[in-house]
Amino acid sequence: MNGEMHQICCIVAAGKRALQYGEPIRYTPAQYENAITFSCLPGKLFSETKRCIAPRIETWVEFLQSKGLQDIALACPTDVTDKTILGFSNTTESSVLCFYQSGETSYFAPNWQFDPEKRLWNTEYSEYRCPDSPSEKPRFENNTDSFRQALSDIEKLAIQIRCEGFAHIFHSAKNLLDGIGE
Repeated sequence: MNGEMHQICCIVAAGKRALQYGEPIRYTPAQYENAITFSCLPGKLFSETKRCIAPRIETWVEFLQSKGLQDIALACPTDVTDKTILGFSNTTESSVLCFYQSGETSYFAPNWQFDPEKRLWNTEYSEYRCPDSPSEKPRFENNTDSFRQALSDIEKLAIQIRCEGFAHIFHSAKNLLDGIGE
């Protein structure tokens, strides 16, 4: 799994947990991450034109909750035109879907930039309105158990092929899914 996909999956999992249990979001950045910022659409549910910048993931979740955030989900395309470029930054086309109580839907798309001085990555997620969103929030099947099993299987494979760093990533993702902090 590349760093972009890892980050977006962790953000969605941590955000869903925070919403489900009414607690602050718990997100631990990976060692290659520097800053994560969020460029949000205006607070009056998209009627104004000035964007709001949330400098931290905690601020982002609080801002979205003030706008009536009901749920978030991962949007991940399954059909990729050129699989050979997936290891590069800004190629996954994945996003964070946000569903609001008003029926509005938006998505946050990431843009990764490498900071050569710090030798770390900065990520800015920009929010966009979903113009043709359905009138009701889509119902998604709960695949938590099969996802947990897939993470466990990949972790075991990574250990077998002596890629302990990747094994740790999948172990951490499984812990995050189960609400266990690092």
